[in-house]
Amino acid sequence: MHLFAITRGVKQHVDHMITQMQGKVCPMKVDGLDMFVELSVRPIQLWEFVFPETELGCILGSLSGKGKGAQKLPSYKRDILRLALGIDKVPEVEIPIGLHPISHQNVAIEFIGIKKDVRDERGNELL
Repeated sequence: MHLFAITRGVKQHVDHMITQMQGKVCPMKVDGLDMFVELSVRPIQLWEFVFPETELGCILGSLSGKGKGAQKLPSYKRDILRLALGIDKVPEVEIPIGLHPISHQNVAIEFIGIKKDVRDERGNELL
């Protein structure tokens, strides 16, 4: 059984709750034998990266490693998430050569959408 949930709270408190859940065991029958299995806690995290609009190509390229996200999620599911979050589709942008070096090992990433910053009266982005 897989239970999906979203948490919200002070990170320290959320981390404490997750740590406690990781130590739980559940009874289970396998081939008629009583066993105990450890609860598996697998994060599915929603992140918001905030940066200057001019850096979109660099950030997309850095996070994906190639300039395109994993994009394994069907487009209609991304559409639903964008609608729920009030954000727009990630535009096609050119990926520059100078990317931020980051590790992608054992990490899958799915780009959901973008939200442009409000600008002040002088046109400056209010990150």
